[in-house]
Amino acid sequence: MAPVPEHRLIRHDRQGGVLIWTLDREHRLNALPDLTDGEEFAAACAEANADHGVRCVVLTGAGRAFSAGGDLTAMRDGRDLFAGSGAEIRQRYRRVVHRIVRALYDLEVPLVSAVNGPAMGLGCGIACTADIRIASDRASFGVPFLKLGIIPGDGGAWRLPRDVGYARAAEMLFTGRSVDAETAERWGLVNRVVPTTG
Repeated sequence: MAPVPEHRLIRHDRQGGVLIWTLDREHRLNALPDLTDGEEFAAACAEANADHGVRCVVLTGAGRAFSAGGDLTAMRDGRDLFAGSGAEIRQRYRRVVHRIVRALYDLEVPLVSAVNGPAMGLGCGIACTADIRIASDRASFGVPFLKLGIIPGDGGAWRLPRDVGYARAAEMLFTGRSVDAETAERWGLVNRVVPTTG
């Protein structure tokens, strides 16, 4: 079992039957994933599933971003998740990234993503695992993997066409273009756009 980081990714709050999970790496625009993030998401989801008082989970981000997605510095430097050979990276990716997405899909209560700012790459993929998606008017969504010379490995290429249709998903995936909150609502990527508060 990997050691638990001193500063965990997810800040937990509760209001009655609603759990509020906040991605809490504001200084890194809530970039994902660190090596222990898969384990942390899996533990949080298992705990929520075991608590019969939980009626809903809301997932949001601290600061001005929901999640900037993958840590580009770690990718560039070949460290953490991206260290070692291609085979080693693939195995680590499955243990960490795929574990995050599987844990969220296996959540037994409704998941609401409250997208408060940019949701890029893996951040967009995680936002899209939610049953209901609410975006602030400052939110934006993108899958810019192509700009990095890679393909989505988090399930986003499977999920996105089911949310917005093939042609719109292809536009986002093949151009790396991001869409604003209003476009995301019009395309059906989010249920509703609300004014930013605070």
